[in-house]
Amino acid sequence: TLSHIGLFREAKVIWAGVGLAVVALYLLCIPETGFQMERGDVMLLGCAVCFTGQILCVDHYAPRVESFTLARDFTGVSEVTAHYRMAAKIGAFLLKNLPEEMPQPYTYDTLISVWNQLAQPDDRMAWSLEQSAVIIKTAYLYENGLLPEPADEAQAAFLEHLVGAGIEGDPLPERRPEFWHQFNLWLNKILDFHHLEH
Repeated sequence: TLSHIGLFREAKVIWAGVGLAVVALYLLCIPETGFQMERGDVMLLGCAVCFTGQILCVDHYAPRVESFTLARDFTGVSEVTAHYRMAAKIGAFLLKNLPEEMPQPYTYDTLISVWNQLAQPDDRMAWSLEQSAVIIKTAYLYENGLLPEPADEAQAAFLEHLVGAGIEGDPLPERRPEFWHQFNLWLNKILDFHHLEH
């Protein structure tokens, strides 16, 4: 919610600014015949809302993150549409499900590793898009104690290796693409069981 991002911290000042902006928009848009918003005015208002969201997010996350990491160049993510969509899905997943005021170092480090992968061209990615989804979900579930108990030592070792590879950005265990697809479906069932959005 917006209160979590700090919108109501200085509510009087913020709402005064919003009021002035709305009055200014009205004065800019009012022709001689009366108030009428054109397509460009609506686009401008939408742009202002988006910039407001970005500023509020930076205000919320900047004190919690090392400035070097926050300023890191992930522009490559936007160069491939599929990578951009995956980054957006991962961001939405984390924003909807991360517990408030609870550090998540494994999930954070895994997120940085996944973004590093998504910033690469397809031919230089070490992880597929499905593997990237599996890694971030596994790290999140593992860190929050939501994964079922491993059936045996081999399964426990695999999960440890997978989480460690996500944190460090290391190569993943060798498995066929079908395995990663089935694993992703299994993780989605766990997320559904815990009423988490994915």
